Amino acid sequence: MRMQSEEGMIADTNNYAYGKFVPVFIKYFNGGTDCGLRGCESYEYGSSDIDAQLSQNYQIFSKKRYAGSGYFDEGQYIMSDSMFLMIENNSAAGNSILISVDVNGFYKKPNIWGYDLFTFQIDEESGKVLPMGAPGTRWTNHDTYCSATSENRVNGASCAYKAFTEKDYFKNLP
Repeated sequence: MRMQSEEGMIADTNNYAYGKFVPVFIKYFNGGTDCGLRGCESYEYGSSDIDAQLSQNYQIFSKKRYAGSGYFDEGQYIMSDSMFLMIENNSAAGNSILISVDVNGFYKKPNIWGYDLFTFQIDEESGKVLPMGAPGTRWTNHDTYCSATSENRVNGASCAYKAFTEKDYFKNLP
């Protein structure tokens, strides 16, 4: 919100084209390491379009496969407290800016979406940062995107909303 106030515009894909958001955004953090596009979290190409980019470090919520990392590849940043940010800002994000946060850091396990990795979306209208899975965000179907059984490559993305709204979320992790 500070960035948006000082820059005088909402952080959305209309105001920040691909490659333009991250350099402005990371100026608002003290210390830390800019990993560039893929300097920390890397990916490999899968055998099909469905598996076009697969993380080599992060699993989906059901732990049945690695996450689709096409949503982590516009910029990466390790904060001074070790939290790890991965940013997406292009058509893969549905023309939204997504910020995925590994709350305990890139080098600490479990590195599982919905366990220590949570995704947020900047609302295009208000500029507010919303937990993915909240009404109005890209992935709200928890049966697919925060499921102990789903094998979808972004399963775990909508768990941020559940973590915020369900009192015993962390006690009930599968």
